[in-house]
Amino acid sequence: MLGLGNSITLSSVILQAPVIGEIAPLRLKIWLKRGEGQTTSSGALTAWASTSPASSNFSQARTANQPSISGDEVTFSSSSTDNMNVTSGAQTFTQFTLMVVLNPNESATLSDEYIIGGSDNDMLQVYTAGGASKIRLTMNGTASNMVGSSGLATGDNDTLLTVQRAAGTGDLTMRINGVEVATGTSDINDEFDVFAIGSNIGSADSDHYDGQINEIVMYDLKLIGDNLTNAENDVMKRSSIS
Repeated sequence: MLGLGNSITLSSVILQAPVIGEIAPLRLKIWLKRGEGQTTSSGALTAWASTSPASSNFSQARTANQPSISGDEVTFSSSSTDNMNVTSGAQTFTQFTLMVVLNPNESATLSDEYIIGGSDNDMLQVYTAGGASKIRLTMNGTASNMVGSSGLATGDNDTLLTVQRAAGTGDLTMRINGVEVATGTSDINDEFDVFAIGSNIGSADSDHYDGQINEIVMYDLKLIGDNLTNAENDVMKRSSIS
């Protein structure tokens, strides 16, 4: 209890910005948090469980297709078609905020590098051409392309790639390290199915990824304003992205 003459002013209270898990918790569907929920065996990642309140977990039982892990860095290789599959059924999104911490292998040819999705009909790909970073978002077999006004980080550095889709319009937004770099459109009738990361499941073509995927966050909601800023800041802080 405060005694007479004691007081607390608002300026003396330091308010902490909300973080992933506190921001729209009921709409958080996938949270493969950096360095958490990871099951390993002989330097390979065999399972990656979502951090609560998200509940979608991913795993890979086949040794030949397991990504490697060193500390909290998860590396996928196209030569071994590394991938992880959802263990509890595909998630389907109409609107979303997808945040992925990437560190592509620059010695590989970044051509239609598969990040997350499912089959040929539903996938997010990143690729570079002409010095620019681009993404291709395919939903129900229809592709939408966006070219960023700034590119992914070079060297051994993580980048936060955020892709959003709005409800009602299908409008798309691409952000790099918390800054909007491109916009696009998509057919509002299309949906985005997610059940794999790192390699296109069931595909015989070259839709695979070379490099690190160190965190994935996905909401079935387009975050806006402070919620988006705080969510991105939380992810970037964990990966020392400035």
